[in-house]
Amino acid sequence: MKKILKLLLGLGAYYCALYFVAFLLMMFLFIFGPRDFVMEVGPKIFEIIGTFLFIAMIVNIICIVIFLIHIITNKDLTSNQRLLWIILTLVFFFITGWYYWNEFIWSRPLEKRVKEKLNRLRKKRDK
Repeated sequence: MKKILKLLLGLGAYYCALYFVAFLLMMFLFIFGPRDFVMEVGPKIFEIIGTFLFIAMIVNIICIVIFLIHIITNKDLTSNQRLLWIILTLVFFFITGWYYWNEFIWSRPLEKRVKEKLNRLRKKRDK
């Protein structure tokens, strides 16, 4: 996978997570905030939120499809891990998307990094 596609997937995963948190904060503000503020600013903010929500939904769907393809074709995962990641991606993508991206798409899996480090240490020791 090319580096630019990896970066775009990471931005998409983080965008969905950050938007989810921002949306929850805005809802908290509108539910528990002062009524005069909500009546004045509410409709304007909801127009802006609606636009970003639509963009977030499109980005979310595209990222989920690409992540599912990556999970299914990832040879570093066992069948149980693959099933778990598929379920987590479908249910909790806004939380697990950025973690999966960081662990399996952007960087090498932890086992490969540990094996490479051990091999380097063994080579140094053998010299």
